Amino acid sequence: MIKVLRQLSDSLLKKGNRGHHNLRMWRKERWLRLSPKQVMCMLWKNNLLISRLTVISDIIFKLLKKRINSHNM
Repeated sequence: MIKVLRQLSDSLLKKGNRGHHNLRMWRKERWLRLSPKQVMCMLWKNNLLISRLTVISDIIFKLLKKRINSHNM
């Protein structure tokens, strides 16, 4: 996951001059501190690389997995 995140942040950093705020937003350190769920939400919010369906299906999958694990205890 971290390797993919690094490649993603490298490609996003190469997109030219976007202003000061956007440079802060795309710093590698910022992305490396986020959880996988936060990364997906950020990518979805900024319309990058993933669709809403991907985010929603991932969240539903994680909720179902959590529910199954809680029933097994």
